[in-house]
Amino acid sequence: MTEMIEIPDAVGDWEPATELQASGRNPVQQASMFQSATWPLSSLALLSVGLEAVARRLKLTLENSWDGHGSVRAAFFVLDGTDFVVTHHEGDAPGTHVWTRKGGPVDPAARAGSLLAALGVGPEAVSYSVWGSAPT
Repeated sequence: MTEMIEIPDAVGDWEPATELQASGRNPVQQASMFQSATWPLSSLALLSVGLEAVARRLKLTLENSWDGHGSVRAAFFVLDGTDFVVTHHEGDAPGTHVWTRKGGPVDPAARAGSLLAALGVGPEAVSYSVWGSAPT
């Protein structure tokens, strides 16, 4: 079992990711599951952080749905030009799966780096990645 990493709460003046952000303080802008239904997704990483902590930090609203693996909670958002989805299936081991849309920056490590920076954690939070084993 992977040891879970704590992430900081949201910065105090960040707006919810679902709101238009005149100040631009929150680095993410949320999209709805419905808006994003046609995105072709690719697996990026498994993070050793809880989905609720990710949502709290980035001020995301989690959506509930299901797929071939059962009940799933997810949030769809854009960060630095990359479309991200963070998910957790009911009954899975703790952690947050990260998916990206094909498009935007092509380097998976750079994509993950921008997400880790927004979360306020380092590479130690990566349990699995498509670019190789977790960085040391």
